[in-house]
Amino acid sequence: MDLNDERVDEYRNQLNPELQARFDELRALLRKLVPETNESWSYSMPALRLNRRILLNFAVWKTHSGIYPGAAIIAQMQEEFPDLSYSKGTCLLPHDRELPIEVIKRIVEIGEERLKRK
Repeated sequence: MDLNDERVDEYRNQLNPELQARFDELRALLRKLVPETNESWSYSMPALRLNRRILLNFAVWKTHSGIYPGAAIIAQMQEEFPDLSYSKGTCLLPHDRELPIEVIKRIVEIGEERLKRK
């Protein structure tokens, strides 16, 4: 049974081709890191659910992509990776740079640990 939300594809399809490519790259990486997740829609953007709970949200904007794992995870990430750009609850990934795979992997790991504790 496909548990992925069709709104994620609708979101992707409304992006211009350049942003679609970045979205596809980020989406593929996230799905590779946590293949057991389902795509969902939350806070008006794509999300990944793990065991029915939101692991993180993600989106692609004009100049950057965003991963939204929540404020507690971002606080920890700021200590581990101080050279990245952050906003409250968000890791900002500029389009003029490669996706930081190790950073995204760490966000996913911390998120999975957090969900296991709840």
